[in-house]
Amino acid sequence: MPTSGHAPNGFRRLLVTTLVLLLLLVPLDVILCLVFEPYGSQSELVWTDYRKTKEVDTIFVGSSMTAGGLDPQAFNAETGAHAFNMSCPGQPLHESLMAIRTVARDHDLKRVVMLIGYDTMMTEPMFAHSVSYVQAKCVNEPLAQAVADMAGLYSYDYYFKRAYSIAGFFPWAYAHMDLSLSNVKENIYNRLHCDVHEASKRFTQKNDPHWEYHDLGFGAYNNTVSAKTVHTDISSAKSTAFSDENTKALKLLCDYCQEQGIDLYVLGAPYMPHAIAEFGDDYASGMLAVQQIVRDAGGQYFDLNMLSRGILDPRISYFCDATHLNYTGATAVSKAVAHLIKRVEAGEDVGGDFYDYSEAGQSAWRDSIDFVDAVDYEWEVRDGAVQLEAHAVTGKGTPVEYRLDIKDPATNKWATAQNWTSCPLFSLANDGQRKDVRIYAHSTNGRQDKDRYVEGSIAV
Repeated sequence: MPTSGHAPNGFRRLLVTTLVLLLLLVPLDVILCLVFEPYGSQSELVWTDYRKTKEVDTIFVGSSMTAGGLDPQAFNAETGAHAFNMSCPGQPLHESLMAIRTVARDHDLKRVVMLIGYDTMMTEPMFAHSVSYVQAKCVNEPLAQAVADMAGLYSYDYYFKRAYSIAGFFPWAYAHMDLSLSNVKENIYNRLHCDVHEASKRFTQKNDPHWEYHDLGFGAYNNTVSAKTVHTDISSAKSTAFSDENTKALKLLCDYCQEQGIDLYVLGAPYMPHAIAEFGDDYASGMLAVQQIVRDAGGQYFDLNMLSRGILDPRISYFCDATHLNYTGATAVSKAVAHLIKRVEAGEDVGGDFYDYSEAGQSAWRDSIDFVDAVDYEWEVRDGAVQLEAHAVTGKGTPVEYRLDIKDPATNKWATAQNWTSCPLFSLANDGQRKDVRIYAHSTNGRQDKDRYVEGSIAV
């Protein structure tokens, strides 16, 4: 019996329809990217300047903690190295490895340095960040390499496990500017008339004025964390294990460096102490797992949070938020990291400069904190009055003073109800009226560079 020609014809129609749609949609997608994606992103700055850099023997990789936390110029000044920061906010570990492989092909790469946080390992890789980074890499690449880079994105196991990964085909849908006609016109103007550095300056001056690019792939915030205590939102972290995908990617990265004879330094990213405290015991157990992966592959692992204060003495003024350094902090940390690496490469054992993850080690680390990092309070009605008790996050033995302010409901202004005192207890009349309170705290040992406070309302 002869076979019907309907199936082949149906397939041909489907194939032709698909090709026509692709021919229409791909150019449209490219145009929408050019119009809506902000020109002058950090990924574009990184890859543009990397292509211009003649000598690179050290690179920094990782997400926003490395991107704004390690300054190649400060590192180079201390070590004589030729370092470049290849990291970008949200950079998945797969793209960190891609950067390492690229630089290893282009240069005589000697060392890789990465800041890694607890939440770096916990957060599932975001395909959107991968696309932005690889797109920037593909600019001015040979066509075959660009195609290979983009195709490599879709080889990740996790891509097919998440519906939102389809956004990787349409980056303009998630990586767009604040939509307005003036912003679109300015973005088009920037693409037509500005190089990537000028476009970045114009964009950040308008949309993110606290951020500044400093060369060699490094950009950082210049603002300081607010004096107000805002607890890090890690409510899900205490019940969330490290991502399997991140664990596998970290192992691949470490193994590659070992195979290529590249010295790898994985460093626990500096956090404000109260952020680590909110992770509880999970922080030590999680970072121990990272340490094991790195050291099993012959890499060096150190947690900068656990470093003796005689070597690195972070202040509140080092941070732009609870988990990210600002430019001041990045400069200080980069110098400390440079000295640490110089000592390691000179054969010195630096382990004694760090608190370990044992219960005793963590206790000793907490006791070493010599400034008030955060403050909180609790209250109750007792003996006919509202009793408040403040709690400062600091080391045992650090002398602390507290101050209570109350907002005047008539003027909406704050006024001091109890001036600085070493007693953390305050008493207010129970008159049935809602009270807005603000409690300040600071150490009195000369180590406090910014008073900390917490606000709340009391309604009896």
